[in-house]
Amino acid sequence: MKSIILLTPIIFISFFSICQEEEILYPFNSPYSGAIGFMNSKDEVIIPAIYHSGGTFQDVNLYIVSKKTDKKAIQHFGLYNNKGELVIGFENKYELISLSNYKNGYILVIKDGKWGYINIKNEVKIPIEYDYLGDVLDGKIIASKNKKFGLIDTLQNVIIDFQFDHLSNFSETQSDNHRYAEVEIKEKHGFINEAGNIIIPCKYDYTYPFYNDFAIVKINEKVGVINLKGETIIPLIYDSIRIDYDSNILKASNEADPTLLYLYDYKGKFIRKKILKKRIKE
Repeated sequence: MKSIILLTPIIFISFFSICQEEEILYPFNSPYSGAIGFMNSKDEVIIPAIYHSGGTFQDVNLYIVSKKTDKKAIQHFGLYNNKGELVIGFENKYELISLSNYKNGYILVIKDGKWGYINIKNEVKIPIEYDYLGDVLDGKIIASKNKKFGLIDTLQNVIIDFQFDHLSNFSETQSDNHRYAEVEIKEKHGFINEAGNIIIPCKYDYTYPFYNDFAIVKINEKVGVINLKGETIIPLIYDSIRIDYDSNILKASNEADPTLLYLYDYKGKFIRKKILKKRIKE
């Protein structure tokens, strides 16, 4: 199954592009305990250094902190504003708070292993009952329930039924004015359209998103390229295919001779072979 998300302690992201009219806080560690807090530009402590982790997201003047609250060392998260006010408290027992969708008015939270969205007032926007929730994109959210993936909107209407083992974000619009998403069924991958219909069967070991009307696909450790109709335009005989965005060509190679490149255009037309003086660096 494709990797979904990596949940790590809050990563510090640049604080410097936030509007200058707002007071920006900066993380610091207690010299005694090593715990994390936040201070302002005058070195005044606004959020005390008593937390296990702390951070924010770019252009969001809110501060996520966590602390271990029980003997099992489970972390619970809270949210401060730049005035040092705890706007979402630890009594909620959130196991994660993410601000990646805050500009859309949504705050991702995890509680008891379930995912949901709240707003800054801690009002539930999407019930905390899902196994996974993706970002809010164009009012739609990839969601997982009972180990199956589907697509919902912000009103919780099911747009694509929960039927897939994995569902990716939709690609950019292709030349046919449609977008496509990668799906997985029983460890095989294919593509659906925006209506949720399978337009390329799940027969590949791995797929990459559609780009400029083509997608790189893999079977038995060999890669090739298909078009929007699912037709193979570059045979699945290569160990690697890379996109050269500057020259708009595809560079295919095999480990048996890494100094030899096979060049194709985006429609799968073979251009020529290219011999390199040095081994290809992956």
